[in-house]
Amino acid sequence: MERIIVALAFLLATTANANEWRTQDTIREVVWQAINIVDMGTTIDLAKQNEQLGYQRYTEINPLIGHNPTPEQVTERMLIGAVAHAAISYALPHKWREAWQYLSIGSSAACVTNNLEIGLKVNF
Repeated sequence: MERIIVALAFLLATTANANEWRTQDTIREVVWQAINIVDMGTTIDLAKQNEQLGYQRYTEINPLIGHNPTPEQVTERMLIGAVAHAAISYALPHKWREAWQYLSIGSSAACVTNNLEIGLKVNF
């Protein structure tokens, strides 16, 4: 699955029109990447707690990460997702890029909020 995501991101990035990239696009991408780092930290905490307990207390809902990932799998898949997100953002035409980034920011922020509300910590 990871190879497919990377290949798709590379394909999109190589077909992009760079002159359409704007400062606002960079700001939105940085915001999403920051939220993604926090999400990665809370998801690593989920994985570590499951490992320490010896059973699955928490379930990851992102199917690209898996329901019961190891901390290493979380790190690998979240970093691949970060690269893919940037490549997709870069490749999309401006009107689609803006929507994609705002939707990504909103959904990722909701995931982080949920993780913090259920007691997960940012744990690298």
